[in-house]
Amino acid sequence: MHLGPTTTSYLNALGLPVTAKPTLQLLQNIQSNHIAFFSFNNLAVLLKQEIPLAIEVIAEKILRKKLGGYCFEQNKLAYHVLQNIGFKVELLLAKVVMNKDIEAPRTHRITLVTINEQRYLIDVGFGVQGPRHPMLLELNTEQDQGDFCYRIVKYKNNDYCLQIKKPGGYFNLYHFDLGHYTNADCEIGHFYSHKHPNATFACNLVAGRRLYGEYYSLVNKELRHYQNGKETTTTIQTATQLNSILKEHFLLQPQASDVEKIYQSL
Repeated sequence: MHLGPTTTSYLNALGLPVTAKPTLQLLQNIQSNHIAFFSFNNLAVLLKQEIPLAIEVIAEKILRKKLGGYCFEQNKLAYHVLQNIGFKVELLLAKVVMNKDIEAPRTHRITLVTINEQRYLIDVGFGVQGPRHPMLLELNTEQDQGDFCYRIVKYKNNDYCLQIKKPGGYFNLYHFDLGHYTNADCEIGHFYSHKHPNATFACNLVAGRRLYGEYYSLVNKELRHYQNGKETTTTIQTATQLNSILKEHFLLQPQASDVEKIYQSL
């Protein structure tokens, strides 16, 4: 099977075999390794750069330039790779609510994968609160992923809701349905997410990288590091410090001049 250069480069970057068959174990490894190596971030949005969703451009940005990206880039790259390997994939869009009872737009891209007649939710572009492994699309079933626990429930209007378990109970991350969506639908959500002046990503610096039992989360000038149940917070004082953090903790390789621009905008 010829996987193509993007899929081969992707699997090599994640330390996964390029001869692998489309199995649940491979799917788990792809999701877990992706969020550990390719950090979620919106640097390009704050720099007001063009963010094309052509797969060649996304692969260049994430795989070669090591600049990461956000959901419309990260999940499209994973979708392309999974499809190339031979997984049955479907593109879905979600409404991010973060435990609020709001009417949110569909500004989050996710993937549905079917293996042996079972459906799994795959998301490598949500940030540190997203699942580390595929979520079986089975209602009201607590799915313990070792470090965090999740479940999928039905919500109003027959939407599904992905929840994460927190000390005070379950917390709603986003709603989604199983409607038919295309790349054209993604362009609308993508346009809003990086162009609308009130969009979260247009107003705030956000970055996340997730490992097992550990994550790094950056919001504007505040870095949070969570490990084995303990969290520390660091306030970023200079652009040089921000640049070091992006490189060391988020595995990014931005230009120092770009980091200076971002820091001054915060």
